[in-house]
Amino acid sequence: EDDVFCGSSQETFYDWTSYIERYKINNGKWEFQQRSNPLNVEKKVLYRDQFSGATKVSMGIIQPSLWIENGKIKSFFRSSHGLNKIFYSENSDFESYDNWSTPVATNLLNPNSGVSAVYCKNNLYLAHNPSTQFRCPLVVEKLNQKSDVLFENNDVDGILVADNPDAVAGYSYPYMIENEGLLHLVYTWDRKRIEYCIISVA
Repeated sequence: EDDVFCGSSQETFYDWTSYIERYKINNGKWEFQQRSNPLNVEKKVLYRDQFSGATKVSMGIIQPSLWIENGKIKSFFRSSHGLNKIFYSENSDFESYDNWSTPVATNLLNPNSGVSAVYCKNNLYLAHNPSTQFRCPLVVEKLNQKSDVLFENNDVDGILVADNPDAVAGYSYPYMIENEGLLHLVYTWDRKRIEYCIISVA
């Protein structure tokens, strides 16, 4: 039997919520075990209509990207408009579903766009859009974790994957895996096609 941890999320018109799910692979079959408690963040008022008093608030976090490091399961999350940061949570108990830390905003920028993290060769790599507004450029960075909120970029500017100021939709929804010491990355190119690249890391 093998344990598999998966990130999942639920999106409505009013709220975004993330979960971590656990499965076992038994004789080639996937068996659902349990889902974590909801992983939410506090709502942020984005603006308030001065006449009606109606408010627009942030939605939350979705699309967890998981990795295992130093005996802990860790996760980054995409955040909705107005939050502007990648969020982070961790669980130090592989057997507990209720031990995930409250998600916190990191120092990493996020323009309401998906992220993908991979732990490879004892290093953490992150594919993301380092902006609060645009899904451009798309970079892969090698990170050091200094605290729950501070992730330091080891590559200065990282590995530039895609950058075109004229792109309307940008480069987003990255998904990255490691195989034989190489990073394999797919992403949407201006919402017109899917691109694939292989990245060699030291």
